[in-house]
Amino acid sequence: MQRKSALVVSTLSFACLLAAQNTRDKVETRQTEHMTFEPSAVVHLENILGHVKVEGWTRPDVEVTIVKATKDYFSGDQQETAAKELDKVKTSFTRKGEEIVVASEYKQGGIPGFRTDPPVDITYEIKMPQDARLVIDQNSGDVSMSRLLGDIRVTMERGSVTAFVPSEGQYSVDAKSKFGTVTSNLATAQHGLYFLGERLDYDASKTQHKIVLRAKFGDIVIVHAPAP
Repeated sequence: MQRKSALVVSTLSFACLLAAQNTRDKVETRQTEHMTFEPSAVVHLENILGHVKVEGWTRPDVEVTIVKATKDYFSGDQQETAAKELDKVKTSFTRKGEEIVVASEYKQGGIPGFRTDPPVDITYEIKMPQDARLVIDQNSGDVSMSRLLGDIRVTMERGSVTAFVPSEGQYSVDAKSKFGTVTSNLATAQHGLYFLGERLDYDASKTQHKIVLRAKFGDIVIVHAPAP
């Protein structure tokens, strides 16, 4: 009888082990870093792929959190393969002169305009001094910005751009989408030639800062209101 019970326990343990090995999940890494910020510096996001959320705060430093997750699902015995997938996209957070640079490096296939996307989903969560200047050069994905009071310039190849302009800020806005729409409660966008793309130009009565937004394939939204 004891032998039979031991056999049952052993069988159940083996079944649980197989179930654990057969469970497939996405593999994710998360890394957070901080860097002190000089008043004359610029935060520059370079060659970005994925989701970007930038938020201004009153602290004198920059916080960058980068989350990488595989698009495919992997079982417990495939962790090495998953790690290699994540390593296909390299990210860095460095200081270059007066710039604080967040950059990505990925070898894309295909031809210009029809590039293949990386096998990894990337999310960049940036917190920076609200009066600092921001430059974003993005290949694909989406950008959301809020609580920023400094100059902003965003260039997007494929994806969407959303800017929440604080009501206390005084901005001039120059936004243009080559193949997409521009929507804002500041002013009405104008259609491009043959109704391809849209452009919006807006100048506040007391302009202090500039927002320049460019999207090749994608939409731009500018909301003049407190950020949600």
